Amino acid sequence: MSALSEFYLACRNGDRATVQHLLPDMSDEQKNYLESNGSTALHAATYFGHHAIVKMAVSRAFATIIKTLHMTKHKMKKCVDYFIDLIETMIQIDLCRQMTLLV
Repeated sequence: MSALSEFYLACRNGDRATVQHLLPDMSDEQKNYLESNGSTALHAATYFGHHAIVKMAVSRAFATIIKTLHMTKHKMKKCVDYFIDLIETMIQIDLCRQMTLLV
């Protein structure tokens, strides 16, 4: 069995200071890494009753999800606005062509 990660050990042992220090710089893959013992850090924190660490990790995950959704919503709105502008321009061009044909 290979060595367990520092994050896993901190979660398992209830070391809030280390978890708080490591979390901001960790990717989602690192946070959810399946250790050689078949468990994740969140599983360990939950199993050993370290509720403050579970709350910290889950809160951080929700903050990331909400930020991503907000960014996606903003990008989608920009995209929709762009297409609306494009369609309006195409309609104006078409109307101008039709008016030219009528003259």
